[in-house]
Amino acid sequence: GLNIGYIGFNHTKPLWQDKRIRQAFAYGINKKAITDNIYAGMGQAAKNTIPPTVWSYNDDIADYPYNPEIAKKLLIEAGFSDKLRDAGQSKITLWSMPVARPYNPNSIKVAEAVQSDLKKLGIEVEPVTFEWGIYLKQQRTQPQEMDMFQLGWTGDNGDPDNFFSVLLDGMADPNIRNQWKNQEYHEIMIKAREAVSKKERIRLYRRAQELIHEELPLINIAHSLTVCPMKQKVMNFRLHPTSAIRMHKVWMK
Repeated sequence: GLNIGYIGFNHTKPLWQDKRIRQAFAYGINKKAITDNIYAGMGQAAKNTIPPTVWSYNDDIADYPYNPEIAKKLLIEAGFSDKLRDAGQSKITLWSMPVARPYNPNSIKVAEAVQSDLKKLGIEVEPVTFEWGIYLKQQRTQPQEMDMFQLGWTGDNGDPDNFFSVLLDGMADPNIRNQWKNQEYHEIMIKAREAVSKKERIRLYRRAQELIHEELPLINIAHSLTVCPMKQKVMNFRLHPTSAIRMHKVWMK
């Protein structure tokens, strides 16, 4: 599928400004267990924000392995407990979608899995949810009571910019849900849109993926498979990566 399910951080809060904390959470969340048990074999753990089928995918990047011990060390180095206390908090919130989406079959179960993983690091997580329309509206305002949130994206056209700019360039638009602001990343997005050579765009987007991996503005969780059941008498049906149903060349045997 042309999609990504992720967990984002509220970058408007001081609590999440230290990338070591964000990296600790990446080490502390068992993505493989989530995809195996919740996606039930219908997804793969994601190391990049674009799926492997999109050109410019940087396969040289090595994902953060599940390693609670490294996570604990990073949290201590970053003084996470002190920063949590300074924020007037004893726990963090994880906002979770009330509906299944193509990139996440069960956000509540994913939240429970994350809650269990982070508890092993000594972090208490409170799952929060709202009605879908309210959830989307409330999340966009980046309220201080939101620490992390689950969302995702299904691409419109297969171009990398449709993922990278739409999801992560907080310097370009205040409406982008991940209000991560990184000058180098922002300049890469501009240069890639202006480039006339696909080779140059690939070079730029590969660097963008390196930045996402290093700075970790979000935790890429999974790319889900796109499936559609059909009877054997249906001929010439092809499932579109965006999950669009196109019937103009389909016929019945």
